[in-house]
Parts: sequence; C-alpha cells; structure tokens
Amino acid sequence: MNFKINRFLFSQTNIDSGSLTTHSTIVCRFTDLKEYHGIVMKGSSIVGRFKLKIVEDRLLNKSPSLAKINSGDSFQNVDINKETNDVTSNQINIDLSALADSYTIKKGGYVVFYVSVGAGGYSIELYQTDNGSQAKTFDSKELKNDVIFSSMIIRPGTFLITNTVNNTKAELVVNYPELEKMRKILTPFNIECNNKEIIPNKININPSQGLIFKINTPSRIKIELTRAEDRPLKLHREQFFVRKKGSENLLKRFRMMPRDRKP
Repeated sequence: MNFKINRFLFSQTNIDSGSLTTHSTIVCRFTDLKEYHGIVMKGSSIVGRFKLKIVEDRLLNKSPSLAKINSGDSFQNVDINKETNDVTSNQINIDLSALADSYTIKKGGYVVFYVSVGAGGYSIELYQTDNGSQAKTFDSKELKNDVIFSSMIIRPGTFLITNTVNNTKAELVVNYPELEKMRKILTPFNIECNNKEIIPNKININPSQGLIFKINTPSRIKIELTRAEDRPLKLHREQFFVRKKGSENLLKRFRMMPRDRKP
C-alpha cells in the first residue's frame, strides 16, 4: 500500500480564515430556501464555481447526518463528500481543492468548506440570484455572525491571534510535544470572537489540538507564529538485553525523541 504525505501539513505555520488550507475549515448553517452561486478564489484568481441549493426536508431522500455539528466538534478530519442533487443530508463537505458542480442540502443544514490537499490559499464567495441580479451573501474573507471557523496547528511555539476587522488579539502557546505529557484524545479548544475582545485572550494547547472559533462579530482570523520553540535533538541511549543461542548479548538502541526526565 502506498501512502502519500501532504508536506504542507508540516511546513505551514500561519493560519488565515480568508485563505483556507489543510489546517483550517469554515462551517456555515443555511436556514433559507434559496439557491446560491458559489465562486472559489485563490488569491485574486477564480479557480472554481459551484451551485448550492437549500431545499425543504420533505422533498429529500432520507439519509443520515454525516456528523453532529456543535461547538465541541473538530472539523479538521472531514471525509470527501461531493454532494449531488440526488444525495442530500443535514451536512455536506465541500472540498475547495476538488469541487463538484452542484450541492444540495436540507434547510437548516450545515456546509463545511475545507481543503484536502495542496498548499491551499482558497476563499469562498456566495451570491444569491434575485430578479436577474446577484447579491453577495457570504464572503470568507469577512466572516459574519454564527459562522464557525476551525484550525489546527502542529508547530510548537507562541502565536498571535488577530481579528483583523476590529484588531482584537489573543496569545496562543502550542506546547512542545513530550511523550509523558501528551494526551491520546485532544478535545478542541473553544474561542469566541466578540466585538471588543477574543475570549479567552490567553490560550495553551498541544500540537494538532483543534481550535474552534465562534464568530459573534465580523471577523477575519489570522494566526501568526511570533516565537518558535525548537529544542536540540538529543540521542538517548537505551540498553536492551537479549539472548541468542544460549549466550547473552547487549543490543544498543537509540531514542530520537527528546526526553526531559532524568535517567
């Protein structure tokens, strides 16, 4: 079996809600029976278009929800799910790096915008057609109330979180990974973006622990590395006794992971 590693998971350190990568997603709820024309941009260039239709529940095929949406969920590991008009549910996942032509969702359902591969850098605009004219109703470069933005950071260090719309800030510390202190299950950390502050304004998490931003005011969230935490690589020699053909031999092995505790 061949495995492909997305190198951008490890090389990208900064996050921008207006420029989605594999480290970030946007979740929106749609409550009106409307049809939208979607545009996906990379920088200033249009790289894709799609249609999004919101329909009544009674008109749909009954299919189970793909995931429960709430403030405690992490949206980093979503499955590729290109919805078409004959498959509809409470949630659809739109991969900006591999668009389908059209998507349909139940009224009150959720759309998860994400990037599965590559360097990313995508933004989304949604337009509603009314009486022959188009009005912009959504722009990921300025998120509105009740939208959820999630991100994941792997690089240990200190980061500055900024809402560039109102210039509110918070400090984020991503701990250096230590085997003795790492938890197997990492609960996403919930953050609120308000008019006058980001709550909390000091955050401490472990690498790859999700950040869930609840948007209560117009926002564009940027997370920028201000001080990396790098530790020198040390080889820790460990000895293992093994028996071979009745005689005792010493086999030396080395740990490549730094370890703080005294031997």
